[in-house]
Amino acid sequence: MGSAVSANRMNLLRLKKKVKTAERGHKLMKDKQDELIRVFFLLINEIKGARKNLEDKLAECYQNSRLAIALSGTGNAQSASSAPTTTVKTSASLVPVLNLRVPELEISIKGEVRSWSASEAPAALDEAAEQAIALLPNLAKLAEIEHKVKLIAMEIEATRRRVNALEYNLIPGLEENIKEISLKLSEMERSNLSRLMAIKEIVSHQKEA
Repeated sequence: MGSAVSANRMNLLRLKKKVKTAERGHKLMKDKQDELIRVFFLLINEIKGARKNLEDKLAECYQNSRLAIALSGTGNAQSASSAPTTTVKTSASLVPVLNLRVPELEISIKGEVRSWSASEAPAALDEAAEQAIALLPNLAKLAEIEHKVKLIAMEIEATRRRVNALEYNLIPGLEENIKEISLKLSEMERSNLSRLMAIKEIVSHQKEA
């Protein structure tokens, strides 16, 4: 049942305007929810591709790392790579996605990858180091997409609650109030009409008398 509202035409018009506004809001929220879900699944597919690409490149890096250790020994490989000369910096900016502000990461790599001489370690260690450095942008991109997915999932849930509140609570409540007021106004009109007809009949009998 709707909440108690005075049965008059002003309230009836006001409630009808509220219903129209709520219905427009519901449509906008529903459209937003649909678009969020569409973007969510696009990003899920993007994550799958990014993970597969990253896993393939990691496998190559691990293979060269194991080969370098096998050729030079664990101690020599660790000693050769213990003083890196490469500097890695990460910067983040916020970009708008459907009224959300999601992070976008950028990796900056400076310096030489190899900090050892050719006599200190085999070429496989060079390959592993270069591959590891090249993987950093991939890792940052994957982290960026996964965080976007998390934020969008949270926004989908929040939007879904708003859509449901409008669809199952606010709009039905307003429509129930409109129905109640309309019925009361109709009853009042019928009652007034009956009184007018009764008065008219009395006046008519008085004239005849």
